[in-house]
Amino acid sequence: MRKTVLRDVLHERLNKYPEAAYAYAEQLLSDEGALGVPRALRYGVTTDVTLPQELRQDLLFNSPERLALKKKVDWENLIANRSPWTEELNKIIRTYLAGIAVMLPGFADTAAS
Repeated sequence: MRKTVLRDVLHERLNKYPEAAYAYAEQLLSDEGALGVPRALRYGVTTDVTLPQELRQDLLFNSPERLALKKKVDWENLIANRSPWTEELNKIIRTYLAGIAVMLPGFADTAAS
């Protein structure tokens, strides 16, 4: 219920102030906006933003060893297989939820609301 109210309020604000929503999104996506998470949480960025040296040395999760573990995403393969992978995941989730519904009477009633 709370998510619905929040969604409705956000939707109303975005419709009422589209310029403000656009400006907010632009700020978040800017280089300065992308530095907000590293400054606040000391996590590295996942974009091509250049981190200042004083911030780079304080990061918690971007050691050279950790960076070496990152794998490149094969976007073409991901896009090509997105639909079948999504369907497979949905089947797994449906099967899991059906199993829970059998074990817990009344689960289906609460999951639907």
